[in-house]
Amino acid sequence: MNESKAGPVPPVMLLDWEGPAQLNPAVFADEKTLEGYLGNPGQIDNAATWIAVTVGAVLLGNGAPDGATAKALGFLSAWRQRHGTDKLNELKDTVVATIRANKGGKELDVEFFARLNQLFQQAN
Repeated sequence: MNESKAGPVPPVMLLDWEGPAQLNPAVFADEKTLEGYLGNPGQIDNAATWIAVTVGAVLLGNGAPDGATAKALGFLSAWRQRHGTDKLNELKDTVVATIRANKGGKELDVEFFARLNQLFQQAN
């Protein structure tokens, strides 16, 4: 544990959360569940939740791209191939709404949108 002369270093929250914690099965989606999301564009809210949780720290600048980011990118590419660019843009808007809602409606910074746009551009 890192300690300075002033005492222990306080923990840093990666994402500010407003309101009570909620269990959302989309967070724990396995391959079969993700395939179900891909096959049904009506599952866009669940797909957006999974994307937001999977790459949220990267989008908010609190993490580095990793295997989960590559998995999310593969999902986004498959979504675009199956449903087209308009639905991909709708998914992006839903991801933004999901993250914004979990931050208590606060606006997201310019860097967030730059990272989000870069991720979705890679899916094209």
